[in-house]
Amino acid sequence: MEKKKYIIVGGGLTGLFAANALLSKANVEVTLVESDDRCGGLLSAFKSERGIKYDQGTHLASKTGIAEIDDILFSTKSFSAEWSTFPFLKAGNYFAGVWNTKTQVADIRHLPKPLYAQSVAAIMNRVAAETSSFTNYVKSNFGLPVFEHLFLPVVHKLYGKDVNLNDLKSDVGYFGLNRVVAFDTELTEKLKEISDFDNKIAFETVSDYAKKSTTDTSFYYPKHPDGIQHWVDNLTERAVSKGLKLLLNRRTERLETTEGAVSSIALDDGTRLECDEVVWTIPIPLALKQANIEYTSSFKPKLMTANLFHFMFDKPVLNTDNQYVWNWDAEFKTFRITLYDNFAEHLPQGYRVTMEILTGPGDDIEVNIESAFSELKAMNLITSNHKILDSSHQIIKNTFPEPTKQLTLSNQALLRVLNDSLSNIIVAGRHSAKVWSQSDVLLDIYQQLNLSTLKV
Repeated sequence: MEKKKYIIVGGGLTGLFAANALLSKANVEVTLVESDDRCGGLLSAFKSERGIKYDQGTHLASKTGIAEIDDILFSTKSFSAEWSTFPFLKAGNYFAGVWNTKTQVADIRHLPKPLYAQSVAAIMNRVAAETSSFTNYVKSNFGLPVFEHLFLPVVHKLYGKDVNLNDLKSDVGYFGLNRVVAFDTELTEKLKEISDFDNKIAFETVSDYAKKSTTDTSFYYPKHPDGIQHWVDNLTERAVSKGLKLLLNRRTERLETTEGAVSSIALDDGTRLECDEVVWTIPIPLALKQANIEYTSSFKPKLMTANLFHFMFDKPVLNTDNQYVWNWDAEFKTFRITLYDNFAEHLPQGYRVTMEILTGPGDDIEVNIESAFSELKAMNLITSNHKILDSSHQIIKNTFPEPTKQLTLSNQALLRVLNDSLSNIIVAGRHSAKVWSQSDVLLDIYQQLNLSTLKV
C-alpha cells in the first residue's frame, strides 16, 4: 500500500507535534519545511554574542490532560529527572508603584483611597457588562477609575497610543488583563460564588486560585541549560528518528493544485514535493497567495514589534519568589520580565533576566539596553551594585497583533476562503484564527488530525 504523503509547513511547536503524531501511525511519509536553521519558533533559545542562552520571553510547558497528546509532548524515560514541576505559575506584578509577588493580577487596593472607593462601588454594580466595545466593556464592568488608571494605560503600553478603542475586542485577555484583585481572601471567595462578580474579581493570590481549581494546572520546565529549547529539540530529534524528512532554511514558494486540492509544493530552492495532505501552521494569506486563490481583503492588521532585553548579572535579582512578573504600571515601558533563576537551572556564569517591551509602527518611544536597565533599577528588581555581565537587545518584528474585532473577522473570512478552495489543507496553530493558548492550539491540531481514528 502506497504511503500517504504529508507536508507540514512551519516547524514551531504545532508543526513538531503534528510530525510526531503522524509518524506514530503506520504507512505515512512526513516532510516538514522550516524557513529557519532550526525548529522551535519562539520556543527556541536566543544566543548572545557571549554565548549565553535566553528564552524568547516566558515559556513553560503544560499538559493537556489528554493522554495521547501528552505522551507525544513529554515522552521520556524519566520525567522527574528531566523536568522541573510547578503546581502553579508563581507570577507577580508591579502596579501603582507597588510589587505584589502573590499574583499576576493588578491589585486596585494600591490605588489612592478615593479612587479605590469609587472603583469598589462600580465593581459591586451588578449591571450586565456592555460588550459593544472595549471602552464600554471595561467602564460597565469595572467603572471609570479602573478604566482610566489601569486598563487604558496598559492597552496603550501594549498596543500603542493610536490603538482604536472602538474596534478593540471588548475582553482583551491575551496578557491576563481581564480581572482585578479588589478584596481580601474571605470576601473574594464569597463574591466569586456569584457569577456577576466571578468574571471580574480575581483571587487575592495565585495559590488561592490553584486550591480552587478542579483541573491539573501543573507546569513544567526542562532541567537543561538550553531551557525551553531543549523541549522542541527533543521533539525534533524524536520525529527525525521516526523518519521525518526535515528541510531547514527552505521556504514554500507555490502551492500547485489539482481539482481543488494541493498536489505538490514548490520550494524556493527549486525542489518540488508531492503531497496528499498539507498541515499549514504559518499565516493564512501566504497559503492563499501561493495557491493563486483570489480573495478580497483591504484589512491589514497592526503587528507589534517585541523588544527583548536579555541580561546576566553578577548577583540574584531582588525578587526571589516569582518565575515571571507583569508590569501593569503606566510609568514603565516594560510589560513582562522573566526571572530564570527562580525556576530554571542556574548557570554558573551569572543570573539571567529577560525583559519584554512592545513597540508598534510609527511609535516614537526609544528603547535600548540603557533604558531597560534603568527600568529594572526603578522597579527595585536590582540595585546600583548589580553588575551587568552580559546583555543583548533582540528585536522580533511582526509578533503580537492588535486584538481587534476586525482582525478576528478577517482571519475567519480568510480561513473560510482557504477551506472552501482546498480540500486537503489543515490549518493549525495561532495563525488559524481559532485558538491562541498553547493547550488550545495542541488540542485543535490533535482533533484535526483525528489521531484516534486516522486511517492512512
